[in-house]
Parts: sequence; C-alpha cells; structure tokens
Amino acid sequence: MTLFVDGAEASAADITSEEVGGTLSIGGSAVGANKFTGELDEFQVSNTARSDEWIAAAARSQGMVAPLVVYGGDTQKEGGGGESYFTTTLRNVTVDGWVVIGILVVMFFVSVIVMVGKALYLNRVVKGNAKFLAEFRKMSDDPAALERREAKKGGEEEESAFETGAESQMMSALTSRTETFGISTLWRLYHHGMRETMKRLEGQAAGAARVTSISPQSIAAIRSTMDASLTRMTQRLNSQMVLLTIAISGGPFLGLLGTFWTLVGLAFLAIVVLPMVKAYQGERYKLPIIGDLAEKQA
Repeated sequence: MTLFVDGAEASAADITSEEVGGTLSIGGSAVGANKFTGELDEFQVSNTARSDEWIAAAARSQGMVAPLVVYGGDTQKEGGGGESYFTTTLRNVTVDGWVVIGILVVMFFVSVIVMVGKALYLNRVVKGNAKFLAEFRKMSDDPAALERREAKKGGEEEESAFETGAESQMMSALTSRTETFGISTLWRLYHHGMRETMKRLEGQAAGAARVTSISPQSIAAIRSTMDASLTRMTQRLNSQMVLLTIAISGGPFLGLLGTFWTLVGLAFLAIVVLPMVKAYQGERYKLPIIGDLAEKQA
C-alpha cells in the first residue's frame, strides 16, 4: 500500500490484500465507533489499481488552486510563438470597421501634416519678426529709412506670396525667401503703412510745396490699408485650422457609426420578427407607412 500526499508518494508498505465485502462505511466503523474527526473534502474508491501518474493528476485537479485545468485563462503561447491580441483583433475586424480605421488613418496624417506645417510656418514668422525689430531699432531715428532701403531691393514678391496663400504653409515655411525678413507679419504692416504715408508726404508733383502734415482723411485711408493687410495675414495664419479641428475632434464620432448600424439592424429585425409573431398568433398586423405602400402595390 502506498500513501500519497499532494500527489507525491509519502510512504509505502508491503501488505497482503484481503477480500473486502459487506457495507462500506466512511468516517467510522460499521457499528458507529472510531468516528473520524476533521474535514473530508473528497473520497474515492476504485476497484482498479491506479498508477502514480493518475494519482498525481487527480491531486493537481483538486483544491481551490487547480493548476491542471484553468478556465478562461490566456491561451496565447509564450515566447512569441502565438498570435497577439492586436493581430487577433485586426483579423476579426469587419468591413465597416476597416472603413472607419481607414478614415481615422487619413485624418491622422492630415492632422500631423497641418500641425507640422503650422509649427514650421509660425517659427518662420517669429524669426522674421525678430529680425525686423532688430533692423527697425537700428534706424529708429528715421522711421522711413527701412522702407526706403527695402524698396530698392524689391520686397513685393515675398509680400504677395505671404498674403495670397497660393501655396501651403508648409511649402511657404520651407521655400520662402529670407533675403530680408522672411514671412514677418510686422514687416508687412510697417511696409503697407509706411508706403501709404510716403505716398502722401513725398508723392507731390515737382516744384510743389513739400507736405508736412497728413489730413484726417489720409490717416483713415492709411488705417484702412493696414487693417486690410492685417485681415489678410490673420486669415493666412488661421488657415487650415478648421481642417485640423475636424481631423482631431471628428475621430471619436466615427465610433458612433457602429452604434448607429447596430440600432438600424435591431430596427430591421423588429420589423421582420413582429409581423411573423402576429401571423403566428393569427392576427393581422400592418406596419406603419410600409404597410400602406405594400397595400398599394398589391
């Protein structure tokens, strides 16, 4: 006879087995004596000799922690040989799910392109403004000196490229000329205001008396020119922000498409099942709107 504890052999002794008959009593003798004191979880009797492996497997399958059989455990193989959760999820994505994923990927790249282009563009604007302010402070004795110097170089090409928005901001940030002040916003306001001012102060006919003051009407015209330039530059700086907002905030709403189609499927199922139930019960039932159309076609 062999004694096993937790599936492992603890003791063994040579005995001679005898014929066992009569009533099998558990926890005490047949006459009610020698009662067992303690807790007994499971008791098995077999008429066949069990192997050591069978006893060990039985012990591993019992108790609160049974490592032999695990329900709901991770079936993924260790060591990278199995399929990951991500791969399993992608393999089970439906067609409408792939459509949503494709739209999200496009929106992601659009938002990245807009953000990178906007960052590069604003960085060039900041550098251009800093360069303009440094040059303007050097010529603070004559506010028009910087305008006269740059007018000789011809800065109109840069100005039109900034304000018309003929190309993307990323291309402007990467290819814009930097001979003067790049894509500085302060330079544009200064240039437009000073140009209109110099027209009125230095644009008189030859031999005419030099103008030393500006009328209120001229000041209003100069202000309108600067306001128009500021509006165009503001629109240029804020361009593509709507597209970026849609790309970022529109993603979560795509998840509602699954809920929408689920509700549509449930409604269609109700439309199909309800008449079947009514017909089975021997009742005549007509669906709203659809029933009227069916009667007209009949």
